[in-house]
Amino acid sequence: MKNDNSHPFFELRRNPKSLLLDTSGYWSYPALVVVKESLQWVCLVLPTMAMQEKKRTALFRPKALVQLKANTSTLVRYESFRLGIDPFANIQWDKPIAMFPHKDLWEMTYQQLSEAENQLLNSYEEVGKSFLATKSLPTTFIESYLKLLHPAFLPYLQHLAPEFVSALNVESRLSGK
Repeated sequence: MKNDNSHPFFELRRNPKSLLLDTSGYWSYPALVVVKESLQWVCLVLPTMAMQEKKRTALFRPKALVQLKANTSTLVRYESFRLGIDPFANIQWDKPIAMFPHKDLWEMTYQQLSEAENQLLNSYEEVGKSFLATKSLPTTFIESYLKLLHPAFLPYLQHLAPEFVSALNVESRLSGK
């Protein structure tokens, strides 16, 4: 038997940090999901293409799901929709679904956006406890989340985190009204 320690399996076992996950792109803010009575975060990753002449960035349908233990960087699940199970198989890969930034961010400076993101993300621990107990979200969190989240994420999150999206009260945004 040949002892070949250069096989990718052995490399990953020796050095799991060399595991390659395609997480480049535009991330959604975490959606909250309850799994076995514990809170987890679901984030979607959209491929992007800069459009310098328009000073915008084209966004494409989700390419990956990243699921984390809430309030940590502990990976629970990674799913590549290109290589694994694709819950959105009927949506084309090569056509943009939206442009970044979305209209709620047009008037914000980078500093204002950074501050708003920090405020939103710092609220997750407390909001998560409430969501875990009641499946509801505070109005201030909903307003902030919906202002910062690109609306293109909502239909995909509706499929992957339906309780969270229901708590956002976004039926009119999802139906296109």
